Amino acid sequence: MKPAINDSAELGNVITLRYEDFVCAPVEVLSDIYKFLGVGSHTPNEKIRSNVNEKYFERWKERKTSWLLDRYRNLMNTQLEHRINQLGYSFLKI
Repeated sequence: MKPAINDSAELGNVITLRYEDFVCAPVEVLSDIYKFLGVGSHTPNEKIRSNVNEKYFERWKERKTSWLLDRYRNLMNTQLEHRINQLGYSFLKI
């Protein structure tokens, strides 16, 4: 992740996509991607659904007491938190 962040400034031909931007405004994000690629714009054939991850997040919250989940979260927090912070995210907010 870090090399990608560092290299993007020097590459000059990079687009950064954020999942939540795509979910909130899929047509606009797709339009930006098409422009970046230099291809004609296309309208998605399928509706992009929001809140499809809500069940997953609810299950994640319910399992907060699992020892395996605690170990996994600890690993994420200690080894990956600083990297994901560079992209504006945090495991601690999950």
